[in-house]
Amino acid sequence: MGSEDLQRRADEFVENGQVTEAFAMFEKEYEGHADDVEATWRYARVLYQMGEEIDDAKTKEAHFRKGLEMAQKAEQQDPKCPYAHKWLGICLSKMADFLPTKEKIGNAFVIRDHWTKCLELCPDDASTTYAMGKWCHTVSNIGFVERNAAKLLFAKPPTSNYEEAEKYYLKAYDLDPQCDAPLALGDLYVDMKRPADAKT
Repeated sequence: MGSEDLQRRADEFVENGQVTEAFAMFEKEYEGHADDVEATWRYARVLYQMGEEIDDAKTKEAHFRKGLEMAQKAEQQDPKCPYAHKWLGICLSKMADFLPTKEKIGNAFVIRDHWTKCLELCPDDASTTYAMGKWCHTVSNIGFVERNAAKLLFAKPPTSNYEEAEKYYLKAYDLDPQCDAPLALGDLYVDMKRPADAKT
C-alpha cells in the first residue's frame, strides 16, 4: 500500500468511526511506512483511539503508551508537523491516569507546550484549541491543597485562569460548532459564577 493510500484510508476509517479497522491496517502496514511522519502520527492517533475503546486497564495503558511513543517519534521525524505535537500532547495527557503525582504535574508543562506549538503551526485546529481550553480550565480548578503540594515539587507549578480557558473554548466553537465547547463553556461559567451565561 502506498503512503497516500494509507493516509487516505486511515482518515476515512477515523471519520467513519472504524477504529478497529484502522488499527488492524496500521498493525499490518506501518512498518513499510515507518519513516513517514504522516503515517507515524496517524498511528499514534489510532492507538489513542483504541485505548479509549478498551475497558481492560492494562491493555488501555499499553495502547496509550505506544501511542505516546509513536507521537514522540513523529515529532522527532518532523518537529514542524503540527499533528505530531497535537497527538503527543493528547497521549501524554492520557498517561496521567497511570503516573505518580510529580510526573503528572511535570507533564502538564510538556502537554501545554506541545499544544501551543501545534497551534502556532496550525492555528485553526479546533480540537487542539478545545484541548487547550480544557487544560486551562483544569489547571484553574486545582485546589489549594493540590497547588501547595505542587509547589513542593516545582518552584512554579502550572498556572492558568478561567478567562484564558473561555478564550480557547470560544475560539474552538467558532472553528467547529460541532465540538464539545458549548458544554465545556457551561461548566466553566458555573465555575466562574456566571449562571446566566451557563444557561445560554
